[in-house]
Amino acid sequence: MPLRLHLLSLLVILIASSSLAAEPANKPGKVRLGIHNFPPGFVMSEDGKICGGRAVAILDRILKPVDLQIMPVCGTAARIYRQLDSGDMDMGISTATNPLVNHAHTFLTPAYTELVLVLYSHPKPLTDADANSVVAIRGFEYQGQRLLMQQKGYDFIEMPDAVSAIGFFLHQRAQHLISYQDPFLYYLQQHKADVLSHIQQRQLMTVDAQLVVSARSVYKDRIIQALATFAAAHPCHYLTECAQ
Repeated sequence: MPLRLHLLSLLVILIASSSLAAEPANKPGKVRLGIHNFPPGFVMSEDGKICGGRAVAILDRILKPVDLQIMPVCGTAARIYRQLDSGDMDMGISTATNPLVNHAHTFLTPAYTELVLVLYSHPKPLTDADANSVVAIRGFEYQGQRLLMQQKGYDFIEMPDAVSAIGFFLHQRAQHLISYQDPFLYYLQQHKADVLSHIQQRQLMTVDAQLVVSARSVYKDRIIQALATFAAAHPCHYLTECAQ
């Protein structure tokens, strides 16, 4: 084979190889979705090894037309945020105001759902807890509410996820719990707990929870395209409403 033709063939092979390396050839592509225990949309087994939830089914439906499939990856919220930065995670969920999420990443619209932030309190002082103790999820700033409460003298107890924080509070190990409403009500339903009449509730605010795509994900453009197509065909304010 002439040298020139040989070099041309080699160049074609190298270009094809680099293209395959940029985006996996196996179909459907596996989109790594970071899941921390935040029910009902995102749930995790007690040992933390299995996770899923309604969000996985919704996203699988949205991504199927672009040959992508969700691969749930279990972890804590703080770890998932770091993995979005490194490119070890393709997608996660957060609020757009979360300072721990790099805004180089893409927040998707429509939002996944609306969250109601509530401060839950035991009405009587607890013998085994400080009166200013508040249990919360590590890595959650709660739209600035954490800082405001710290400035007022509240002492925060950090837990890895929503379920462990709620359990800690209901076992009367903290005077207060700052939590989004959906995980709290889900926990009570799952544990058949009738405690709402014995707990004080103060709604702090509402905020949208949005899916976020890592700036380093090889599937970024296809995910954005799929969501835009789905939203155009299913007009609604939240994905949880679109996918009814």
